[in-house]
Amino acid sequence: MAQNGYPEIEDQESTRVEKFLLVILVGFLLMGGFWVFDQIQNMIAQPVLRSDYEMTSMVGEKNRDATSIEEQLAITPLRKKAAKQEEVVRHLNDVVANSEANLRRAESDYKFQREEFRTSIESKGYQHQDPKKFEVARSSFQASQKQTSVAEATLKAAQKDLEGQQHVIDQRAVVAQRIYDQRTSARNLKLFAINFLFALTCLGVTWKAWTRGRQIRWRYQSVLTAGFIAAVLQLFALSFRYLWEIFLADLAVLGISVIGTVVSVLAIVGIKRWLFSPERVAQARLSNRRCPSCATPFTDSQTHCWQCGNRLVETCDSCGSNRLIFAPFCGTCGRPNQVP
Repeated sequence: MAQNGYPEIEDQESTRVEKFLLVILVGFLLMGGFWVFDQIQNMIAQPVLRSDYEMTSMVGEKNRDATSIEEQLAITPLRKKAAKQEEVVRHLNDVVANSEANLRRAESDYKFQREEFRTSIESKGYQHQDPKKFEVARSSFQASQKQTSVAEATLKAAQKDLEGQQHVIDQRAVVAQRIYDQRTSARNLKLFAINFLFALTCLGVTWKAWTRGRQIRWRYQSVLTAGFIAAVLQLFALSFRYLWEIFLADLAVLGISVIGTVVSVLAIVGIKRWLFSPERVAQARLSNRRCPSCATPFTDSQTHCWQCGNRLVETCDSCGSNRLIFAPFCGTCGRPNQVP
């Protein structure tokens, strides 16, 4: 109730210090709410596709299944077996390369000895030529051919075996990825439900407390207001997060453009309507003893602006004295002014 014409202290505008402290309170409440969201993330284990170091470090030890999906489908031992087979194939590639190099040398030596033997027969006669070097070169060339053929056949068989193993791994990897996507979707749905249940509970509790405080006119109603604002911001942040992940992630640039446009237009309208409204501009100019229309300075004796000719004062409806136009209250009787 009003006393001596003044409103109750609780109905007066909060001080700047109190508003600053309430903003800090909202920040701390949001910090606690976001911490709860992080803890909720650990309630349901994140499925792990592979058990290698990269996946473990990315997901985190506390928030991952003990066994990866690839381990459950026995893909991990297949990968290890395929890795060993790859080592065998690399080794056989080296063996084939060495065999081909030996074959080229043996072929070159064989051709040289064959030419020498032919030239010797033509010049001296076959009965005077020892064919031993030629026979040795030919035998070495034939052995190199056989060794190279065996090495290439062995390599081909090893490569075929590796391709078969890799085909099985690829097939199971497709199944593992499908299972991983299904489990991840189910986990995200559960987290979505739990997060929003927590946020809505906080909103409901703070709203109930805020309305109850208003009913009993609690002296510290601003604390309940801060809690309710924190709950609203918490729900808004959670909603924006899921909207971004589900709908806006692929349209990030377009989304930022649309949101920025809407916010800019609302800001311009708000500034034009409230911050720089004609009444506010006029009152700001009057507080500096300037004409509300053209901002020309005036004196107390003036009733009209000497620059634009517009009125500067009007008659108060309550006391009949002159008061400044656009002034919120009469300077004589203190009654509110009906702004034209």
